[in-house]
This record gives sequence, C-alpha cells and structure tokens, in this order.
Amino acid sequence: MAGQGKPSKAEGFTTVADIGLTHKDVHEARLIRDAEIADPGITRRTLDECIEAKQEPTKVRASQARQALDQLYLMFTTTY
Repeated sequence: MAGQGKPSKAEGFTTVADIGLTHKDVHEARLIRDAEIADPGITRRTLDECIEAKQEPTKVRASQARQALDQLYLMFTTTY
C-alpha cells in the first residue's frame, strides 16, 4: 500500500539544501572547525600568510594548511 512508512523529510526540519549548502560544504566546515580546535588561529594565520605573499587566499591553500596540521597531529600521536 503506497504512502505508508516514514516520510522522506521530517516536517519542520531544515536541511542543508534548504539553506543553500551541500554536504561537502558542511564537511569542509567541520574540518576547519577541527583544525581551529587543534591549533587556534590556524585559519587567520593561513589567510595572513597568503595576503602577505600577495597570493589569493583560496580553499586550496586553506586545505593545504589543514593537511599540514593533520600531518603534525599524526606525527605527535603516533610517536607516543
């Protein structure tokens, strides 16, 4: 019988698509949040370095900074 079961979208809940974001946007925001928790100010320093070097601050450069931080984190957590 059609129409039985759970609705595909709960009434009253806002989805990421409703506010114009994708799941990738949310994932990237969480990565930045985690990087800021691990090293407060990493985002600002990365942007400042790009501006000082007269480079356009892009997601790629921010991602590179986050990856470097991830590598440092792995070095410290796997050596102990």
